[in-house]
Amino acid sequence: MRNLFRFTLLLPVLIPTLTAGAPECRLQNMFCESFETLSITGRNDAASEPKISTVRAYDGKYALHVVGAGGGYNRQFFKVPLTETPFAKRHFGRAMVWLSDKNARDADFTLLQLAGPATTQSGAPEGVEVALRGRVDGRYDHLFSNYDTYPVKHNSAGKEWSTDCWQHPAFSDAKPPANTYRLPKNQWFCLAWSVDVERDHLAFWLDGERLEDITINGEGQGCVAHAQADKWLAPSELTYLGIGIEQYHKTAKPRELFIDDIALSQSPLPCPVSQAPMAGGDVGQ
Repeated sequence: MRNLFRFTLLLPVLIPTLTAGAPECRLQNMFCESFETLSITGRNDAASEPKISTVRAYDGKYALHVVGAGGGYNRQFFKVPLTETPFAKRHFGRAMVWLSDKNARDADFTLLQLAGPATTQSGAPEGVEVALRGRVDGRYDHLFSNYDTYPVKHNSAGKEWSTDCWQHPAFSDAKPPANTYRLPKNQWFCLAWSVDVERDHLAFWLDGERLEDITINGEGQGCVAHAQADKWLAPSELTYLGIGIEQYHKTAKPRELFIDDIALSQSPLPCPVSQAPMAGGDVGQ
């Protein structure tokens, strides 16, 4: 099955070229990547890097193997450029993920990032990038929504325009969040999302279940800093999608996952795990 769009995909340490799509890539205006015919070459200047692997795959023989090195900041993202594609303003997305239980419930990490330049209406200085994230909280390995802004040229979040905002499901130190928000271990699960920059909207699904508690429409529960009065103002457009592991803390231990069958569409996408379409209809509902 061929993908309907052809991109060059950029990684911090890799130079891959997209050549084939996932088996369910049947809808019009859809992007798919199953890693079955993806060749990657490039230099390794990080402690670890995403690699195509035959160790396990959701579909076919190959999947992307990602290891977060731990011990401080590192980013191991598979990046899909979105500029000048049908997905730069709004889209539905889906990926199959296998998360190892090794070092489970450790420091938090970003699993999914949708990023682009801040709007002039936000008041942010020129050169500030906005990141809309699906992030994993290590206290229970549950998914939460995260918003941050930082200068593009140097990766030091918050020095020029500080935000770093969150939206969690209900939980406490004594009571974990509902199981629907906690990522399964050592098995494939379906992570799905919808984003609409014109509505400042972000939503997630896990194995076909909409995660209502972390749905964002312009504002979350709070922020570390308040340059935007705690508003989640989406970028003017999405320049890339990054999926993998981004770690931040010196105490973080290595985390490992596999990714397969990434898909983007202008229509809701089914999760193969449940074989049911995502609830919620159009983006923003």
